[in-house]
This record gives sequence, structure tokens and C-alpha cells, in this order.
Amino acid sequence: MIDPDRIREFAETHRKELAIAGLSVILGIAIVSLIRCGLGSAKGDAKKRPSSVQSSMALNPDELSYPREPLSIPGVQRSRDPKSAWTAEDAGKWYTPPDEQTLGTIRAAGRKRIDELLESVP
Repeated sequence: MIDPDRIREFAETHRKELAIAGLSVILGIAIVSLIRCGLGSAKGDAKKRPSSVQSSMALNPDELSYPREPLSIPGVQRSRDPKSAWTAEDAGKWYTPPDEQTLGTIRAAGRKRIDELLESVP
């Protein structure tokens, strides 16, 4: 057990040493805080300001020229007007029925996934 009388006696006999230790701890914390704040702002300023080397290597945007696009862009209709009902002509324009080869490829890929799933089931 901690004896409060012994603590009071120690504090009374070593009052000067305890005061010096307490002030040292407070001063140390203050110094560390000031250093951290001072170094943090100095690093931030260094990052914000470009160096002379960076400034000399910077490109003027007016001097840049972009090459022309070598490939022609195909005509794409990005949207269409919604209609309440489709005509056969609209269906032919927007819907392409899949051929047997495409259906066979899709069917094989689906069958493969199903088989893998069934094989993994105990």
C-alpha cells in the first residue's frame, strides 16, 4: 500500500528538487511543441514555393502545341429520344438479334461457369 504520510514527508524534504523537475518537464514539453510547430510550417512553406530549378524548367502553356488526332472518330449517337412504342424500323436500328455463333459462345461460357460452381460444391 502507498503510505500518504511518507509521500507528504518526501515532498516536504525534496520540495526544491520536485519544483525543478516539474519546471523541467513543462519547459521540455514547450520546447518540443515549439520545434514541431516551427518545423511543420517551414516544411509547408518549402513545399508551396517552387525552387529556382523548378521555375527554370517550367513550360509556358502558350508554347505547347498539341498534335492533331491521328484517328478519325466514328459517328456515335450518344442518346436517343425516348418513344412510347417501337416500330419494326426502330427495333431494326437499335436491336441486333444474336446469331448462332454468338449464342453458342455465350452458352459455352455460361455452361463453364455453372460446371465450375457445381464442382466446387461438396
